[in-house]
Amino acid sequence: MRLFVSEFLCSGAWPAELAGSLLDEGRAMLSAFLEDASRIDGIDVATTWDTRLGPPPHGIAEVHLVQTAQEERRLFEQLVENCDATFLIAPEFDDHLTRRAESVISQNRPLCGPHVAAIKLCADKLQLARQLQEAGVATIDTSGFDPSNIAESSIQFPCVIKPRYGAGSQETRFIPDAATLKAVVASLGADSQLHQGIVQPYLPGTPVSVAVLINHKGHCVHRFPPALQRLTDDGFFTYQGGQVPALGLPHSITEQLATEACNAVPGLRGYVGIDLIVPADAPDSAVVVEINPRLTTSYLGYRRLAEENLAERILFPDKFPNPIRWRSQTITFTPDGQFSTTT
Repeated sequence: MRLFVSEFLCSGAWPAELAGSLLDEGRAMLSAFLEDASRIDGIDVATTWDTRLGPPPHGIAEVHLVQTAQEERRLFEQLVENCDATFLIAPEFDDHLTRRAESVISQNRPLCGPHVAAIKLCADKLQLARQLQEAGVATIDTSGFDPSNIAESSIQFPCVIKPRYGAGSQETRFIPDAATLKAVVASLGADSQLHQGIVQPYLPGTPVSVAVLINHKGHCVHRFPPALQRLTDDGFFTYQGGQVPALGLPHSITEQLATEACNAVPGLRGYVGIDLIVPADAPDSAVVVEINPRLTTSYLGYRRLAEENLAERILFPDKFPNPIRWRSQTITFTPDGQFSTTT
């Protein structure tokens, strides 16, 4: 089997404000997954590698170097056509993940991951919140945010505003009061994604994520232990890595909630990451924040915690019904792939 692993960062479409963090995270995730996938018997891995990412990994994949977006697009379509399956690593913002998934499907080629409809739903944070609420899944209250009409809004403070179609911590802001909101709105540029935003109440608590594996029939076959998310406390919630497993939290509750969230979204397949908040004053009342229909940075920690090759589990979720074996350790990791281990 020839597998094409495609990373969004090789497309040449880097948002200026995120280039640094995207560079580190994308390079680390791509390198990690390439290494793991290449160790699977019977798999030959191919990928594209933007020269701005630095030297490509050596000896673990068939690497096609690219220097322009046009060159990458040509190679993308060629490799999709010539490989037996495609695995996408891409964020949801600006429809990057959606468009690439649609491109694979349009060529009538196998895609290792969610259906396009599921990707679109998860990319729309407002519609996803409504879907989860209708399904009875505990989720954070979410409303549309119109920066041109804040004088007449009924926003309750403190709150958090973020792009409706963003990914990660992109343009996410903590808003303690009306004065701060007015100042933030006044500073928005014409191209800010907050012009299509959402607002959520600020919920003090512990941010965690739970990864699940969903098979080709849409059944959740494996739930990973919750991962602690380390975010900056400067009001921007910038992701700084995490820790797996998260200590001192109700694992069974967060894992069950993550499963319920995925069951509420038809078409999810493969590796899916669910972001949650465990309230400080009610640890048994976790709520879903969003669903990431793709490989997440937590994979960097999970692959170190697992006693087996997680890439094989992700690509063949029906092949191994037995539970994943996890080490009795705690892995702390950074977005660029650095990690430390404690026992």
